[in-house]
Amino acid sequence: MGSRAFKDSLYAEFAVLGKALANPHRLEILDLLGQGERSVEQLAREAELSLANASAHLQVLRRARLVEAEKRGLNVVYRLAAPEVYGLWRTLRDVGSARLAEIERLVENYFTDREELEAVDRERGSCA
Repeated sequence: MGSRAFKDSLYAEFAVLGKALANPHRLEILDLLGQGERSVEQLAREAELSLANASAHLQVLRRARLVEAEKRGLNVVYRLAAPEVYGLWRTLRDVGSARLAEIERLVENYFTDREELEAVDRERGSCA
C-alpha cells in the first residue's frame, strides 16, 4: 500500500466517526448516554424521537463503535463504548461553545426566557 492509499484509508476511517457525529439527534443521544446507560425506549422518550428513529440513530453510533448495546430481557440497553467517547462529545461541545457565537446566543436566550417566566402556585393554578 502506497502512502496516498494509506492516508486515504486512514482518513476514511476517521470520517466514519465524523459522519456519526454529524447529526444533532445522535449528539443528544451521546450526551444522554454520558449520563448513564439507557434503553432504546428511554432514549427515544428523552430525545423526543420515535422508537424507529432512535433505533436508526443508535445503529449509526454502534457501527462507528461509539456505543455498545446489551440485551436485557425484552429490552436493549445502550451505553457509551468507552470514556473517551464522552470526552470526544465534551471536546466538540467545548470547541463549539468557544468558536460558534450562535451557541452562546442560544444558551443565553434559553436562560433569559426562563427567568422571565412567572411562578405558578400549584394549589391555586395561578401566578404567585
